[in-house]
Amino acid sequence: MRRVFGTLPEKPRFEGHLHTVAILAQEKIGDAILLTPLLKNLRQAFPEVTIHIVAFGAIAGFFECDTNVDVVHQAKGRALGFLSEVRKIRFDVLFNTKDHPSWTFLMHTALIRSHYKVGIDHPYHRGLFNYLIKVGFEQHIVQKNCALLTHLGVHLAPGACRPYIPQGDVSPEVAAFVSNNAEKSIIGINLSAGEPSREWPIEKWQKLVENLKVPIVVFAMPNRVADKATLEESFSHVLKSPQTKTIYDVAAILQGLTLLISPDTALIHMASCYNRPVVGLYRADVIHLTRFAPYEVPNRQVVSEISSIKAIPVQSVLETIHELCPHIMIA
Repeated sequence: MRRVFGTLPEKPRFEGHLHTVAILAQEKIGDAILLTPLLKNLRQAFPEVTIHIVAFGAIAGFFECDTNVDVVHQAKGRALGFLSEVRKIRFDVLFNTKDHPSWTFLMHTALIRSHYKVGIDHPYHRGLFNYLIKVGFEQHIVQKNCALLTHLGVHLAPGACRPYIPQGDVSPEVAAFVSNNAEKSIIGINLSAGEPSREWPIEKWQKLVENLKVPIVVFAMPNRVADKATLEESFSHVLKSPQTKTIYDVAAILQGLTLLISPDTALIHMASCYNRPVVGLYRADVIHLTRFAPYEVPNRQVVSEISSIKAIPVQSVLETIHELCPHIMIA
């Protein structure tokens, strides 16, 4: 890429007035949530700035609901139209959020016109940006995103980088469920994750629920709705909740919980938005334990000895719940 596009000159700082910023947003919902602290603080520090998000795929809809974002460009599947649209603009600052080489993101970094291009330091990023933010690879993604603010001279107060969920419509069924259970102290358990190695078997969830003597609500993606129904039918303290259809449905229920128990997935980051305690189930994966850990919330991580959380014992999770939330009744 350096042969094709040349090497950009190093510039230790951005100079001039900040009018437009382009941010290349990563593709998953968890990544989008962890980007929101940057958007919020960028808007507060530079109220007049126009914030453009370059999105790849369905995640564009998340940013279209965010009042801190002015323009969302859908890049995936419409390369010529996207480039025709975006190359009419010369941004003041472009920020590539990837902390490792990505052909797609580096290509878009090169093709989008900007006076000042910023990325995360990596040996393969050198020469392709005007400035590389030097942070440890294991550092949390929120901190990496918000490091752009520090570079732009923004002072961040403690707690300023808590993520958030944009406002969106909640289904009538979920709204009624939340209202009817508002006075209860409820634990949430999430059955679903993005891949089988990050999902716990239903037999272990059943054993866990059997030992938790408090109201429980179950979250599940469509492929595990049958397991959700099994838990709701088998235990009287598992509340029969409507199936969530959007992230806003999930958020409406999650923000009222006293604890979330979940594999390493986006719900852990949603809990950070509402300062909900988390017990996270993780594979033996050091990168995810640090870069995608629960952020600025009371939490404990239960780590498998192998590259699948299936090996995590139920007793370890129960002990961790008691350690984090000793007031929760456990059989």
